[in-house]
Amino acid sequence: MNTGGGRSAVLAGAAAALVLAGCMYEETVYWRPALSSAPGAISGGETFSEKPKGYRDPTQLDDGKIRVESEDGSAVLVARTARHLMAHIYSTLREDERDLFVEQVLCEQTRKEFRERDMSPGEAFDYLKSREQDIAALFARMPMGEFSPGVMSTPRPGGVTRVTLNKAAADGLLWRGFDMVWEGGRMVSEGELEPEQVTVPTLEEAVAETGSVNAGLELIRQAKAKKPTPRFIQSGWKLRWFVKTVD
Repeated sequence: MNTGGGRSAVLAGAAAALVLAGCMYEETVYWRPALSSAPGAISGGETFSEKPKGYRDPTQLDDGKIRVESEDGSAVLVARTARHLMAHIYSTLREDERDLFVEQVLCEQTRKEFRERDMSPGEAFDYLKSREQDIAALFARMPMGEFSPGVMSTPRPGGVTRVTLNKAAADGLLWRGFDMVWEGGRMVSEGELEPEQVTVPTLEEAVAETGSVNAGLELIRQAKAKKPTPRFIQSGWKLRWFVKTVD
């Protein structure tokens, strides 16, 4: 695979060196009486369905949206299935949403490994952007994500799930699939400075520094504007990396 030499070669090497990421899963065990799965089955006055009481499909979205736009122009990406994740990979690359890709599509372990190699996680986006046509070709052969014919979804060490085409379906492609990991929700901060770098003065301190109440209030407003704004990132599937056809 020719990536253009120089920094691109280093990037390709870093990508090839990615190790599998880890995450934790929790299994819920529930009890069901014999024959309770039969349609309309009743036991002790309770009607049983095919799912346990209180069950909610984890892939179901409350409003059907996998991308939620805020009034301030920011976006929250939701990926409950591999197909959702594929949509986010494709759209962020197509729209050149580099920061959004790094923050909400790429998994933390992959970002960490780029930083450990003195590389910006944004370079992961740049490399995949240069291979946008290869990604489009792969996704065209799995239009329904993990539910597409010829696609296998298999657990891997470290909590990774590998979504791949079978050998025949992947013929002629650079990549035959991708690895993804589930990450829990987390808070991120957006602003000019880190929280510990910002001190908002009291009104008394601001007036003493500026010499007037109005100037002091303006000083306080400016300090608050520099404080990062906390924002919640949804839990969901994140991209570990792509799987080469030759692997």
